[in-house]
Amino acid sequence: MRKNVVETVMGGVVLIVAALFMTFAYTFTEAAAVDSDGHYELWAKFDRVDGLKIGDDVTVAGIKIGKVSELEIDRETFQAHIRWTVRDGVKLATSSEAEIVSVSLLGGMYLAVHPGNGDTYLADGDRVRRTLAAFSLERLIGEAIFSKPELNE
Repeated sequence: MRKNVVETVMGGVVLIVAALFMTFAYTFTEAAAVDSDGHYELWAKFDRVDGLKIGDDVTVAGIKIGKVSELEIDRETFQAHIRWTVRDGVKLATSSEAEIVSVSLLGGMYLAVHPGNGDTYLADGDRVRRTLAAFSLERLIGEAIFSKPELNE
């Protein structure tokens, strides 16, 4: 009987340590920075969003300023409709551009925002009109492998 009590106590200690670790990781990483602060939401339409997922980072100059919050299809134009959050205090001009970028050759995507110039800024619910779709490395490799060589005669 004594062995069961010791195992139960040790299991409880392990669960408490795991909970403390998760709280520490959430508090001292960028995950809490975007969620706990105020934010506003922007959206845009893209021709393709290969690999982008809800929760992926939104960056300016490589610094995380938000995250992707919604992905859906526009039923009329069949373009991808993306919503994302941006931390309060980050002002983006209305001429800003959004681009879907690959993290590495192994996959993973994020939304890079290239700030524009101007005196007017995007507000909550505004649309970013200038967009660049995701670049498909697989498609480029496929075209290179399966394309017919041109003969110069």
